Amino acid sequence: MIMRVFGNSKASKQQIRLAVNIIRSLGVEEEVRNMTLKYAQQAEKSLRTYTGSAKNEVISLLDFVIKRRL
Repeated sequence: MIMRVFGNSKASKQQIRLAVNIIRSLGVEEEVRNMTLKYAQQAEKSLRTYTGSAKNEVISLLDFVIKRRL
């Protein structure tokens, strides 16, 4: 269920909530959040060589996605 939902742009809000609840019930929510933060930091590091508004937009999007909670 989890793998079918995340990364699926057609997943419904109900499917996403169910997947998040499964993660929470397994007790791995914090681990998943830490992994997400790690990947976001790697992405931001990769963007350092670029300039311009597109770079800033992507970094802002990363910040938004990481800081929001379901």
